[in-house]
Amino acid sequence: MVTPRWLRISIAALLFLSAVAYIRKGVFEWGPLLCLGLMFSLGVDRGQGESLTSYFKNPRAIVATLFGVCAMVGVLRNIYILGAH
Repeated sequence: MVTPRWLRISIAALLFLSAVAYIRKGVFEWGPLLCLGLMFSLGVDRGQGESLTSYFKNPRAIVATLFGVCAMVGVLRNIYILGAH
């Protein structure tokens, strides 16, 4: 499924604005939001019938995947910290 360009840009802008609001508030939960915003701003869709090996030959796809993994790790970290207190 190909995501429309306007949707990727608006989601990335919303996530960036949320991250800036958290930074200004002094809360540390802004990391995953920033990573997700960067992932959506790269916006690499996998083409129909495209194999995974050809998809991951694109450096932007690798970087977007790394931002997605960092966002997941950040969310799990935030959940762990909230559960510990």
